[in-house]
Amino acid sequence: MLLTALGGFYASIQGSDGVDWEEYGAARISFDGEEIPTIVAPTWEAIIEAQGFTVAASRLWQMDLIRRKAGGRLAEWFGEAASAHDVRVASEDRLWTANEAVKDLPDSERIYCELYARGVNRFIDEYRFRWGLEYALLRTEPEPWSCMDSILVMIEMASDLSSIAKDEVANEVWRRNLSTEWQAFLFPEIHPWNRPLIGPRDLSASSTLPPPNQYIPRSPINEKQLGAVSEPVAVGSNNWAWTSAAATFVANDPHLGNTVPQIWYPMRLRVSETDWVVGTALPGVPGVVLGMNPSLAWSFTNSGEDVDDYLREEIDDQGKNYLLTGRGESAVWAPLERKKVSIRVRGEREARSIEVIKTRRGPLTEQPELGPGKYSRQWLPLKRGMLRLSIMKLIRAESIEAMNEALDDLRTPSQNVVFADRMGRIAYRLSGVGIKRSRNGRRPMPATDGEWLGYEPQSLRPRTVMTLDGVPTRHIATANDRVVAGRFEGFWASDDRRSRIDELLSSSGDLKLGDMKKIQLDTTSRFRKKLGIWIANRSEFNDESGRSLVQKFRDWSGSSRDDPKLFALTTVAEDHMTRILLGRVSAQFPTADAKVAYRWFNRRAWLTQLLELNDDDAWQVFGLTSKELAQHTMNVLVEKMASVEPHHLQNLFRGQHPFFERVPLLGHVFAVDRPPQWGASDLIDAQQPLHGPSFRGIYDLRDARSSLWSFPVGVSGHAVSGSYSNFQKKWVEDQMIPMLGGPHPPIE
Repeated sequence: MLLTALGGFYASIQGSDGVDWEEYGAARISFDGEEIPTIVAPTWEAIIEAQGFTVAASRLWQMDLIRRKAGGRLAEWFGEAASAHDVRVASEDRLWTANEAVKDLPDSERIYCELYARGVNRFIDEYRFRWGLEYALLRTEPEPWSCMDSILVMIEMASDLSSIAKDEVANEVWRRNLSTEWQAFLFPEIHPWNRPLIGPRDLSASSTLPPPNQYIPRSPINEKQLGAVSEPVAVGSNNWAWTSAAATFVANDPHLGNTVPQIWYPMRLRVSETDWVVGTALPGVPGVVLGMNPSLAWSFTNSGEDVDDYLREEIDDQGKNYLLTGRGESAVWAPLERKKVSIRVRGEREARSIEVIKTRRGPLTEQPELGPGKYSRQWLPLKRGMLRLSIMKLIRAESIEAMNEALDDLRTPSQNVVFADRMGRIAYRLSGVGIKRSRNGRRPMPATDGEWLGYEPQSLRPRTVMTLDGVPTRHIATANDRVVAGRFEGFWASDDRRSRIDELLSSSGDLKLGDMKKIQLDTTSRFRKKLGIWIANRSEFNDESGRSLVQKFRDWSGSSRDDPKLFALTTVAEDHMTRILLGRVSAQFPTADAKVAYRWFNRRAWLTQLLELNDDDAWQVFGLTSKELAQHTMNVLVEKMASVEPHHLQNLFRGQHPFFERVPLLGHVFAVDRPPQWGASDLIDAQQPLHGPSFRGIYDLRDARSSLWSFPVGVSGHAVSGSYSNFQKKWVEDQMIPMLGGPHPPIE
């Protein structure tokens, strides 16, 4: 009890509570009732240094954790349990990559990076032992912050949003057992509901049935023959801009991991009445990533652009050289680049030595699922010149043209940027870098075939600007779907969210700010409604419970809030149907390959295609009839109807601090609530236990003071702080607060 009391006391004096906030050099730092800071200073240089100090006071340990994860230094804190991660990261030489990126930064970016680091280090130096309870529990102190650490934070964000080569490896096991026609069917690039913003609506790459001579042989449904299915890591988000003669809004809810502390740090930064920004900062990075200034508001979703490949290298018998180009007599060989790096593991006196081996394409790795051999990882963030800190240019853009110029330097991760100005113009820009390829990069391939040919000029990055031009309203929306048709390669989510957003934004010519909020919280699924009706219309029951469930599906709106239990049953139905169907496919594979899980970002595309064909014979491609599958699925649902929990009660928020339930006696100090959630991955409100909206923002371009935001956890990273989880109750109750509040708002 004494230890718990001492721990609680130590936690209570951490961070900002004991800081003198009256003046920081030329900057004035103040906080509103939710502990969201406003920094006012005569120059942006003074603001960014004060920002580093402010964020460190609240989130230093989180920043430290991110830089260590990105650089492969977690085992120094957590011991052997983290060593495998560190070995993998060290083998990619990410610390060297970050160090070189700092050298390559233009002076206009490096100056802010260094000023931010100066502010962080002032907090570290002047407020010893107020860094966070985590440091005391780990019996360690923070190292000084550097510009390289800010680059490491950017690498980690790029890793979260653009690492897809591992999915390509998993898919390859399935692909090598399938005919070309079956591959096209089960790995479709395009969802049947897709409506690209740019380019023609060409559905030729959507799911098409294999020919009848490749149908799976007819057989009864076998309950034990369920396929392995793995959900790809979700990297989703929603954003849109809507404009009419009376109003212009930009809305954003980026979907990331449910972390504690939450990933975003809300801030208001002001130089003058006409030079300010309000938005969300990424701890460890100067400036504001998502936000609004006097001229514009902007928002991001992940584009899914393919910038991550595994390339099979040909190594000579001595293991010293690799095939650079050519074949046979025209072959050109080059020496492998080798170097030693080290990782430290807590509890071990000596550092462990790791050999980094590289080709021109990237660091060498092994991929056991693909058999023996070495594969280079060709990943954009590891290339020179791709890691930039251009956010300051972005937040000071005064026009759509200036925003596009700023986005030229935002090279990774690629984002769907939707923005608007105060004149009512709305715009889209695909950020990132266009890769020139000789072959499609969605599959591992020989390195000499898959090596990138270079990069396209930024002037070719897709973009568009819309004005009303005589129509009542216009909108642009993205939700990780295929936004750009044609040459652009990517891994796109299904169009469930995007199609629903389009429907709601087109529903009226007189939408208000409150309507934007309702759309962000929408929980209606077009797919689930269609699936429920499809099953119901092909099922027959003599008993009342079966007939009742059939009628419920026919009457249901598709919303989790209208019937959370029915919503949960559609989850069971989709999962069971998918595993039944894929199990019949993988039963044709060798035993070892049949155990490998199928994973595809757009896996709903082929199931949606079958549901929409309205052709019961189409299901014979899997060796069964639609009636057999529907009746079998409905029987499963009737059996589970009494025991299945309503969706919101099984979909609890499970994000917690890394120390929760891992630290004896004091772990509970870091706990936050686990409220029920109505959302799901296929809904606009995409709440899941470990992934979901990381903040919600609605920017009102005609009346900036009306802009709103909300956050899932809290502002502070310090357990027992009053702002550690101060937003949770508001979030659960769907409340939002003004962005431009506080004692010194950007707009007086």
